[in-house]
Amino acid sequence: MLRRCHILVSLIALSLGRTLPAQDSAAVWKFAATADVTFMRLTPFGTLVVGMSDRLVALDPAAGQPIWTREDVKNLSAGAFDVIPLTPYGVVRSKNSIAVLDVQTGAPLWDSSAVPLDDVRGYLPVLEHRMLLVYGHKKPEGRALVAMDIDSGKVRWRQHALLRSDPELWETDDIHSLSGHQPPLVDSDTTLILYISKDGPFKIHAATGQLLWRVDQLKGEDPPTLAKAYPPLALGDSLLLVPYGKRVMAVNPTDGRVVWDRPDNFKSPVSQMWLTARGVLVRGARPLGQQKKLSQPDAFLDLLDTKGGASLWPKPFMEMKHDAIAPFLVVGDTAYLGDRERLFGIALQDGAFRQVTTYKFEGGEEPVTVEARGEQQLLLLSAHNLVLLGMRDAQQVVRYYPAPGSSFLSKLGKAALFTLSAMSQEGAANQAGRPGLHATGSFDYNPFIKQRVQGVVRAAETYTFMYTRAADAAGREGFSLVRLRKADGVEAGRLWFDDRSPEYLLDVASGTAYWKRGDREIVARKFAEP
Repeated sequence: MLRRCHILVSLIALSLGRTLPAQDSAAVWKFAATADVTFMRLTPFGTLVVGMSDRLVALDPAAGQPIWTREDVKNLSAGAFDVIPLTPYGVVRSKNSIAVLDVQTGAPLWDSSAVPLDDVRGYLPVLEHRMLLVYGHKKPEGRALVAMDIDSGKVRWRQHALLRSDPELWETDDIHSLSGHQPPLVDSDTTLILYISKDGPFKIHAATGQLLWRVDQLKGEDPPTLAKAYPPLALGDSLLLVPYGKRVMAVNPTDGRVVWDRPDNFKSPVSQMWLTARGVLVRGARPLGQQKKLSQPDAFLDLLDTKGGASLWPKPFMEMKHDAIAPFLVVGDTAYLGDRERLFGIALQDGAFRQVTTYKFEGGEEPVTVEARGEQQLLLLSAHNLVLLGMRDAQQVVRYYPAPGSSFLSKLGKAALFTLSAMSQEGAANQAGRPGLHATGSFDYNPFIKQRVQGVVRAAETYTFMYTRAADAAGREGFSLVRLRKADGVEAGRLWFDDRSPEYLLDVASGTAYWKRGDREIVARKFAEP
């Protein structure tokens, strides 16, 4: 069972604070809670929602003062509260119900009493159409999908025939979720594609829920969930690429007709897909939980013909060592892919490869993201390694900040950390290439949401963060969160902690870490501007 991981974590506390110890120069404010804190969430406005055993509170990020308090919402577990990205809404969840509130004011908006179901088992946001797709059951009809207007809680439609089998659910604190599934793919202004059960992918009219097509050839196949490290469905002008098992199917997104179904299995399940001008570039890697059973890695990279799915290369590229979970990056007519020790450049034209350079990722890690830095450099990152490489020369910057100990990674879940990083990179890239409204339709809720998103993007492009036990340049030892500039690998600040595995939430846009120190205290600590 996969537990949802709100990466870098659950937090914190309430009631107005005292002056901070003078020695903590990075601290901005401290907040003393009235009861034990169970979780903390950042909102799209940069405010902090804090769950406690006796209330739910939102804190001002500048001063730590309560913006609003809900004493009627209490005893929420970490799995019982979600913030819907890019919207002003939060969702309070229980085992069979949901309630939506405004995270700006704390005001209740609507709840499950508005949903025509006997129980609510999960939901999927469709921001482009400002709705929640709610899954549950209604007697005597059985399972159903209900489209709820996210702003008003009005029912747009209810369909009982869309799901022939129950979707897989993920559980956190006895609360179920659909979050491990493929996100709804909005392929036009009026339609969307779902793949959330063994029924296969299907397309519906967003305004009515009317079924437009279903790929019955995939009936009975396990859906390619993000939780199992499959990539999002990839959509081109005339092809929908669907990974499943160790294969890929191409579907006509207009009518659902199968264009081709690659007959041969790959060496391992597909973990990344990209539509290029020359064909479909696919990467595969064994799921993280199975890699220790292998005598040798079976990761691969191959280019498929968009017309029939056949390989366009004489043979797949399989030179990677180790687990090879790192994604590829296409620059021009070359795909770049790195393992723990080597960076390769693979020509899309014929699959010919060259070893660009060598390096060393320490601590048993390997790259989980690869980014282009201008036209001359590539940046490879893992949880505790940064390698900046010249694509045309041997120049490189290598930074290694060893982990503080096994307890830190065990708390986060090493596999979850790596998998979610790869998922987030792949998901962002895939979303950027989709047609339709994307998430821009949600920005007009409040112009500050757009500003925040732009701030997060700028900060993520500028910095990366690593939690480490490494001493600083002056020889100070202990546990610290290091901020590094991606452009040159230079340190741009540290925040010191007195805990090997602290609970904290990092707001990359403002450079602020919200630290749960003890059961009833939050300390807001900020990186100084370089």
